[in-house]
Amino acid sequence: MYWKEWNAWYRQWAEGWHKLLTAGLIPAAASTAPHGLNEARLFSLMCEMSDQVLAVFDGDAHCTYLSSGFNQTRGNGMLTNRGFYDCLHADDTPHFTAALQAAAREGTAQAFYPQHFRLRHANGEWCWYMLQIGAVETASDGGQHIITLFKNVQAALTAETTLREARRQAEMALQARSEFLNAMSHDLRTPLNAILGFTQMMESGIYGDIGNPQYRDYLHHIRESGYELLEQIDDIMSMAHVDSGISEAHAEAVDVYEILGQAAAAHRARMEKAAIAFSCNAVPGQAMLRVDRTKLSHCIGHILANALRFTPEGGRIALETEWNAEGEFVITVTDTGAGMQARKLQTVVAALQNNDGWSAQNAKGLGLGLALAKEFARLHGGYITLESAHAKGTRVSVHLPAERAVRVETAFPRAIAV
Repeated sequence: MYWKEWNAWYRQWAEGWHKLLTAGLIPAAASTAPHGLNEARLFSLMCEMSDQVLAVFDGDAHCTYLSSGFNQTRGNGMLTNRGFYDCLHADDTPHFTAALQAAAREGTAQAFYPQHFRLRHANGEWCWYMLQIGAVETASDGGQHIITLFKNVQAALTAETTLREARRQAEMALQARSEFLNAMSHDLRTPLNAILGFTQMMESGIYGDIGNPQYRDYLHHIRESGYELLEQIDDIMSMAHVDSGISEAHAEAVDVYEILGQAAAAHRARMEKAAIAFSCNAVPGQAMLRVDRTKLSHCIGHILANALRFTPEGGRIALETEWNAEGEFVITVTDTGAGMQARKLQTVVAALQNNDGWSAQNAKGLGLGLALAKEFARLHGGYITLESAHAKGTRVSVHLPAERAVRVETAFPRAIAV
């Protein structure tokens, strides 16, 4: 990957430089050099200052010229033909010479891609280089000069190897975390299922009635708390999957009304118990969206749960849908709850605008439910906005991009009570 950029640069460099090289390597026209500096000296300076090594080979792959960069690269002064090949790794010599001889036969360098080879440095270490054949020139005596450029790419290859290993380690860690989460989920759910199961059996009186009404009240609280804990375990697992990249949105064409109805139904009993008035302006067939039914339902459900948590008895919660001026489909939950102080609101809005994924730092100020809602919206290419004022309530909106639309009806009815 890294050599593509270097290759593009090299092509531009070589096209200019190979024009300077003829059979004697330096053209006769010195008029192009700066005043007071002949072209031979200019060429020499260019070779010395470059961190690339310019090498010229004849048609038999014998090395006839090496720029001074070779001395700096290798740390010694081996400039003879045998000296160069003594430095070349034995395993790389066949394909190295074959490439040069093929270029000589073809009379062009266009068909040859960069090749890797190894040179032994003065300290005995083998380092990787990249060879690029730049041009094939014919001398006045009919001989050929194959002009090449090579560069030490050991650092780049080492970095690439390090990154590859780091990625492998990260994938292993991700796999280990996934296995741990699955095991933890099983270990938490197993005793909780037993608690909920036995609680329901006691409430139903299968083996006899419970005489004391206070015990019945306790059982009710145990069951409610158990289901709440089960939901929290599900949320933690969902967030872990989103954070690890495992969670994906499996889109299908869905009527928005069905999703909103599913999300609202899960909280209807709690709303009725708290005497909270709930309204929704969605009706069947208003809009079809290509979304993940379950994840979008959970997204709206978490926002409704937040609204329910902070709305006092006798309050109101409204669920509304609309197409905004940008073409986004917007689902909004408005409550008459406690609202947020300005400082708290600033923290929450900043967390919602953070696109770096969920983490304890990025989600600072967000509860688990709102953090999950944000991530589920993000999986659909959307985002969440929030408005709130202390003692006046909160307005949370899920914005879904226009490309999610399948069919749209422009007419929206007035809000109806549910």
